[in-house]
Amino acid sequence: MGLIGGIYGIGGLLGTYVGARIQKFLPDKIIKMILTSLILFLAFNYIGQYFFR
Repeated sequence: MGLIGGIYGIGGLLGTYVGARIQKFLPDKIIKMILTSLILFLAFNYIGQYFFR
């Protein structure tokens, strides 16, 4: 469990750093579209797993 936690921690730190850097160059509308797409994809995936196990 320690290795997996460390990997997730490093990924979170790198994602935060890269996200803050990229945010300067992307318009708000594109960021909102990307986040909306990701949320909808995950929601439909969970719903699909619930009904079609």
